[in-house]
Amino acid sequence: MVTIRSSNEIILSLIDFFKLAQPDLDTKPGTVARDLFIDGPASAISILYSELGSVSSQQSLRLVVGSDLDKLGKNFGLARRQATAATGVALLTFSAINSPININRGDRVIASNGFAYSVSAGVSVTPGASNFYRSIASKFRDQLDLAGISDEFAVEVTVIATTAGTAGNIGTYSLVRTPIPGVSNVTNIAAFGGGTDQESDASFRNRILSSFSGSSVGTALGYLNVALGTTGVGDAFVVQPGDPLMTRDGTVVKVNGDGTRTIVSEGSGGKVDVVVLGSIW
Repeated sequence: MVTIRSSNEIILSLIDFFKLAQPDLDTKPGTVARDLFIDGPASAISILYSELGSVSSQQSLRLVVGSDLDKLGKNFGLARRQATAATGVALLTFSAINSPININRGDRVIASNGFAYSVSAGVSVTPGASNFYRSIASKFRDQLDLAGISDEFAVEVTVIATTAGTAGNIGTYSLVRTPIPGVSNVTNIAAFGGGTDQESDASFRNRILSSFSGSSVGTALGYLNVALGTTGVGDAFVVQPGDPLMTRDGTVVKVNGDGTRTIVSEGSGGKVDVVVLGSIW
């Protein structure tokens, strides 16, 4: 570990040195000796200490942040989990279908919070299939009535947030408008999910540290690290033999009145369950 010394500490150290080496040398501020032999070298050495401190911080998992943490993670084959975009199903409705209405890939729908979503796959709504689109509206009539939409025809399209992050995870009935020609209204009868923010420094740092103690996939921590390092996995939990949640191996468990679980009879073991919380569909 580098011991960083301040410019003032270096100056005092040099003054002490010259007091012993050259007792008669005048080292007061403003003198030639002070400028040439103390202040000048102290300034250069202080810069060197600053560089050493920066290098030391960038090699320390406890101190490194941002892009430097990303670079350090690459040394261990780990990358920061990036933000993912939320997805969901938009219900587009029509008061009439007198001519083909084209819903193109990339067309936008807008939520009440101003968040925008783009259509993943285009569809052409034609008058000849009006009974089909009427049946979709009938299927969701209760939800449409709740949203205040009385249109007779509807179609479902998958949309994806134009900006990644948890802000795209909207609740039901959050879609409110669209500029798509021919579409009267838009809503969503199910919440959108899958949007995640970029992994924080703290989370990424802990994952790097965990890799040191669980590098083998034959351990519970190793299984956990493999799961957490998979794109689209937001969280994970490992159920091992002897855990009250493990019943596939024949373990008999009693659920107590307070909700806790007690193992009545242990199973044969030899099984591990990894439960994951997905962040993409």
